[in-house]
Amino acid sequence: MIEFRKVSKHYGQRQIALNGIDLQLQRGEFAFLTGHSGAGKSTLLKLLLRLEQPSSGEVYVGGQALSTMLPRQVPYYRRHLGFVFQNAHLIQELSVFDNVAMPLIIANVDSRELQRRVRAALDKVGLLKKERAMPESLSGGEAQRVSIARAIVNRPPILLADEPTGNLDPALSAEIFKLFEAFNQVGVTVLIASHDLNLLETLGHRIIRLDQGTIQGSTVGAGQEAIA
Repeated sequence: MIEFRKVSKHYGQRQIALNGIDLQLQRGEFAFLTGHSGAGKSTLLKLLLRLEQPSSGEVYVGGQALSTMLPRQVPYYRRHLGFVFQNAHLIQELSVFDNVAMPLIIANVDSRELQRRVRAALDKVGLLKKERAMPESLSGGEAQRVSIARAIVNRPPILLADEPTGNLDPALSAEIFKLFEAFNQVGVTVLIASHDLNLLETLGHRIIRLDQGTIQGSTVGAGQEAIA
């Protein structure tokens, strides 16, 4: 599903964000990226979103080399990716319903199907009763759950997240990760960048450790044996 082959990303001559990354994620896999600030986690996700391109090497998604993608193909490609930021990035002037509906509006989904999908997404994150609420009335955990509903409303096969629990307390963080696990259980490939190693190690998923732009190891949480 996702493959990095000898991928490096340099900013200028001195700043090396990624250095010769080799990485594979199978379809339906759930994995975490962890490492110190500046280790390369966000850069790796940006390459997957094709917000940036590698300095060398190649990124493949679903067997397609992203470097061969024409500019006009990129928006369509991104519709097959869900992305969750550290901050919810909700549009404050729009209701919860309309925030979640935005990807479907962009994709020109008809009104009846749009309403069905938005309500289904909100139901999955436990916020159907908040569909008419405005973002300013939501707690931090609720706002992040709305952003997750927005990310999955298009039914993407891949869900990416960059520090989605960075602003939440441990209990809320655990709830958010349970939501990601629920989507993974129905076949969605999930890759999450997080520095919360203590929490990640209590979960039974692959943990990929980055340090100074290189992969230093890959283990499985919850006391299971290392896989690399």
